[in-house]
Amino acid sequence: MGSYDQSQLIRAIKIGLLCVQPRPEDRPTMSMVVLMLTSDIELPQPKDPSLDLYENNFNMNLDLDNISQNSLSTSSVLAPR
Repeated sequence: MGSYDQSQLIRAIKIGLLCVQPRPEDRPTMSMVVLMLTSDIELPQPKDPSLDLYENNFNMNLDLDNISQNSLSTSSVLAPR
């Protein structure tokens, strides 16, 4: 197995994480990605996904008292033998 520079590996992973931010406007442009890969500029911090959900007003709370047996369903997938 070849050797690698651990700091360069971590930097590449961080850049990759910036490229998969949930909101496209939070992702770097390709020219910025090239600059980040070829220089030592400081990388921006990825946004916290939980904060992103909060900012977009997603309501993740379930009202379990209002769930009835009739509102639940099950599905089965049948496959040939």
